[in-house]
Amino acid sequence: MSRRISDIAPPQMNSTKGIDGPHGDVGTRWPRIFTAPDVNYEFHRATGVQWQALRFPVRGELFLWRVRGEWHLATATDGRNWLTLDERRRVKGFSKTAIARQFSVGRTVLRMILSKMLNCDPGTVRLNTMADDRVLVTVPREDRTIMIDVVNVGIWVVIAASAGRVGIGLVSSRNPSSSQAAGISDAMQMQARQLSHHRASDGVVRKGSRTSKTCWYSLDLPMPGALRGAVTVDEPIRRVTAFGWTN
Repeated sequence: MSRRISDIAPPQMNSTKGIDGPHGDVGTRWPRIFTAPDVNYEFHRATGVQWQALRFPVRGELFLWRVRGEWHLATATDGRNWLTLDERRRVKGFSKTAIARQFSVGRTVLRMILSKMLNCDPGTVRLNTMADDRVLVTVPREDRTIMIDVVNVGIWVVIAASAGRVGIGLVSSRNPSSSQAAGISDAMQMQARQLSHHRASDGVVRKGSRTSKTCWYSLDLPMPGALRGAVTVDEPIRRVTAFGWTN
């Protein structure tokens, strides 16, 4: 759900209030309590032919993907062929095999997503990666860029694309019996919002700074079990297209 987050961040931050809306529950794993007024939602499966967007998001749009950090949408061979030398070195440097696989899957799936938008082969997609691993993409024939964040938690990889600044926050509760539906405003959800704001505002709002005029908007993401998720952007969210939240 979109929430006012001025209680966890600088006063200039705000977001749309979250209330029950007409788009949740039916055929999706996006409960009504996570919908917000004046926001249009569109849901697709993260399998088959409909899991990739065919265009870049415009202002006010947020594209989201939630996929398992396993070789389902792509193969391990695709990962080896498409990842750069530096990315393959990073994979070898991870101490845990699961984390290495999730990183590989995230970068591979991102190339598949961008290949549809750019109308090219996934192996030819070059990622302009920032220091914090977010990705900038220049939209061909348009004087603009989009920002993409790729974050993993547990078995899941979540990807967000926005025409503005964007950051994802994913955390895992220490209490495995804690469901998100029962505690949507719990401390872990607040931590997810804080983390998403930190990533989105990196380089814009410095610690202790009150000079930035940027307004930030946060959307809580439905996640399974004891996981918590949120995404923050620097513009009002008018439309959400989500892949991977369907039954």
